[in-house]
Amino acid sequence: MTVTTVLPSFAPLGAGDVASLVFQNAGGGTLATGVTTFGQVFTQGELDAGQRLMAEINGVLVAVQVDVKTTWPDGSAKMAVLSVMRPELAAGASMDIVLTTSGTVGPAQPALDLGSALNGHSFLVDVTPIGGATIHIDVLDAVRDALAAGTASVWQQGPLASQARVEIEIPGTSQRMVFDVTAYTGGGFSVDAMFNNDRAMEITGGLANYSVAVTMDL
Repeated sequence: MTVTTVLPSFAPLGAGDVASLVFQNAGGGTLATGVTTFGQVFTQGELDAGQRLMAEINGVLVAVQVDVKTTWPDGSAKMAVLSVMRPELAAGASMDIVLTTSGTVGPAQPALDLGSALNGHSFLVDVTPIGGATIHIDVLDAVRDALAAGTASVWQQGPLASQARVEIEIPGTSQRMVFDVTAYTGGGFSVDAMFNNDRAMEITGGLANYSVAVTMDL
């Protein structure tokens, strides 16, 4: 997983083209080939339900993973999360991308099974309230349990990236921990961790004072 700056481009579009973008590596080191994910809005009818979207990168068409979030009244996509397999980007380099519905790519690939894709990985969190006992959380096990129970919030589900959110409350406090766990094609994964104290106006609310230790793949 690498972070890529996605910028708009105003290059002319051809028939079937949806948008032109620029992927930019603003960092000081080379970004290896990886999945870039970003949001995209569409005009009504621009991307019909079930229609495949592709990206033209360096003259080659590649499939785009589309996770539709909102739709127009006719069922076409209004806003979607897009994932693209991006080639290597040297430090300071930019790459022009055209999103299009014109052309063909290979057959659609099955979505990554998030629970299985996380096998062999670990993400452990130890939360220790000041003066209290340590609470140990196996985040990936929590995600698997939530997926099995149908309580996980799924944000992406496709061949390039699958992501689900799990929330864990700390009993007796106003704190809740939120973890967005994503698995990528090729075996990588990432976790966005949020330690929230946003129920502070409830009867159990108040100042949260604690230490946190996180280990990943250890």
